[in-house]
Amino acid sequence: MAVRIYSVKNTRYGTPTGTNTMPALTTLPNNVKNTISLDEGDPTFTSIYEEQAVAPIRRIQTAAGDISFRCQYHDLTYATVAALKGGSAVGAATGYQAPTDFADINLAFQVEFDSGHYFNYYNAAIAAKIVGSGARDGFIALDLTVMPQLSADGLGIWDAKPTA
Repeated sequence: MAVRIYSVKNTRYGTPTGTNTMPALTTLPNNVKNTISLDEGDPTFTSIYEEQAVAPIRRIQTAAGDISFRCQYHDLTYATVAALKGGSAVGAATGYQAPTDFADINLAFQVEFDSGHYFNYYNAAIAAKIVGSGARDGFIALDLTVMPQLSADGLGIWDAKPTA
């Protein structure tokens, strides 16, 4: 039976558990239309040569391609910006304070699809940046990139499955 995964329904984040299990998750707002990409990069290979041979005698895969998720959000709270970008929410009325140093953000992240499937990132490096024009017909948005990494127990990176 063919598996067809389509149409992002929700994205969520939470504090990594340290294992290949998902924690309690906070749902993010709807993403900005046409900003979603879920891509697996090319693997990395090393070529082994001998002095006497023109072509490599062996190519060894040294790294798998990372499967990253990227999208933008514009209906964010200050607390959500702080969770995804670092810094702090200083109150609903007073705003967001950017971090004063580099912020290393690691979260569990889940992408739910209308097809009933889930991509679970048990421990992901999160990179967020402010984008947008701020023009009359646009919004400022938070551009989010999610890159998987091993869970603390070394047993999980990510998975795709038909149920949470």
